[in-house]
Amino acid sequence: MKEAGAASAWPVEQIVDRVDALPDGIVLTDASYAVRLINSVAARMLDLPDREQVLGRHLGEVVSVSNQDGVDWFTATHPDRIRTPMIRASID
Repeated sequence: MKEAGAASAWPVEQIVDRVDALPDGIVLTDASYAVRLINSVAARMLDLPDREQVLGRHLGEVVSVSNQDGVDWFTATHPDRIRTPMIRASID
């Protein structure tokens, strides 16, 4: 597995081993949504024969899930695309 790029308290190999030991599919990205780590469960769920092939690719290209309206998961859940109405309150 390629190195994540940031300094850490654990060697990258130990982090990968620990994430691989989890029973859930895990895909970790950097701030620009480039995939930096994917565990074996996620690779199996996404039908990836070689998980190394997705490292560095955008999360939206790797995880292709759509909602009931056909909108891909990344677009539907990205914080920049979710509009929450501002609630203003005043205490008199």
